[in-house]
Amino acid sequence: MHRSVFVQMCRLCIVALCTSCTLEWNNQAPVLALTGPEPSLDSLGHINTLPAQNPFLMTGPDGAPWAAFCEYRSTSPLAMRGSCARTHLVRLDGKPGDEVIEADGFSTHPDMLYETVANPTDATQMTLTMHRPGDRSDASFTLPSGRALQYANDDGASDVFVYWLRLATTTSFDIYRFDQKHHRTLPIPAGVDPANPDRTMGFDFLLTKDGSRFVMVTPDGVMTAYSTLDETSVALGMRPSVFTIDNTRHAALTVGADGLVSVPLDGSPARVLTTAVIDPRTVALWGSDAWYATSDGVWRVPLDGSAPATLITPGAARFLTLAADGTPVTSTEPRVTFVNGAGDGWWHGQQFMQRGLLPSFTLDGKRLHFLEHAATLGAYGDLFSVNVNALDTPRTLAQNARTFAELPDGRVLAIENRVYQGSWNRLVVIDEDADTKRWVVPSATNFLITPDLTTIVATVVTGGSGFDIVRLPVPSR
Repeated sequence: MHRSVFVQMCRLCIVALCTSCTLEWNNQAPVLALTGPEPSLDSLGHINTLPAQNPFLMTGPDGAPWAAFCEYRSTSPLAMRGSCARTHLVRLDGKPGDEVIEADGFSTHPDMLYETVANPTDATQMTLTMHRPGDRSDASFTLPSGRALQYANDDGASDVFVYWLRLATTTSFDIYRFDQKHHRTLPIPAGVDPANPDRTMGFDFLLTKDGSRFVMVTPDGVMTAYSTLDETSVALGMRPSVFTIDNTRHAALTVGADGLVSVPLDGSPARVLTTAVIDPRTVALWGSDAWYATSDGVWRVPLDGSAPATLITPGAARFLTLAADGTPVTSTEPRVTFVNGAGDGWWHGQQFMQRGLLPSFTLDGKRLHFLEHAATLGAYGDLFSVNVNALDTPRTLAQNARTFAELPDGRVLAIENRVYQGSWNRLVVIDEDADTKRWVVPSATNFLITPDLTTIVATVVTGGSGFDIVRLPVPSR
């Protein structure tokens, strides 16, 4: 099983920072000096009550942002490595409604918390409860306990999930819905190892974003779309096992010997987008187009089949991102050349990145940000900025970075000094126009920012006891 090898592209880029070595490339300007007083951690709004893990950003059913994080009653290293038995949910829009939930285990999803509790009288069973932050309308299911494969529609509401018990004696698996409109049981296909389905060649499955369809390819090459709302299904013919879901066009997008093909989930005729031989690791979906690479370079093809594929960047090995003018940023080096997929970067025929990661255009389209020298085990590098009219003149904004995010006014939040996790890490805000870099949170190893870009949730090191979680508004200019 590949669980989708397609590159999923997004506009908002989040990355990270750290100070150690300085590498020179061309005539980059010196790193900005850190200014202003270092804030006291005691002055920040701590939202955890016990030592915690990194927070996870969730969304409530009313659209409100929430932070979810595990808290530990014991601070011993053994307990910190154990499974989570207490999850703290904190609403981030200023309204009350925090929740503390205790269970035997948790699985955190973008819109749903999955809680598991063992049956005290029957060790073969457990209860799984689906809970939305701030909502009392939970859904609970009695499931067989044990090592299991659990997969949800996390690109949607995380409200439909597959449950597959990993045992040699397992003969079927189940699909459950939060709204409990239907529960479907499907037999394990012939040729699939029930104890290790993800190691079975030629087999895979995916849920659509809305969870209404479960699409499966069996080892014999047969693809079927099963409804999760009733017992109907649609046969989609013989298809490759490498595929993703094109939710906009309600189709499966397959890559195989027949090229790149769009297969409508309603059973209508498939559309061959291109017959080219494609490495599926080079396929990226962006808007209404698919980008892919062949030995000739990087190509673009409309996902609706309205036009033939077009060679956009001859000689390129992969697509990285798209500029506002519709032109691609590409790399001449395959994703497997360096660790973490680091590589060179080119735009309009000019190189701007040597061995970097995560190129992203600023909101005004005037600059490119990226991590340079990032072929490192920790995926950290130096945060560089280049003017789109001077790609050969990079500027270092921060060193040893791994996470960054642009604010609406063009400033950049970043964690620097992040080669290793420790009290030397820090969250800073960088203003390129004013040539300033200011303190935001000391000892910060990671941060989240709410979708409206107004509130920061940062993880701070607190010695050997784990982490504290702090909440603060985005700093003013």
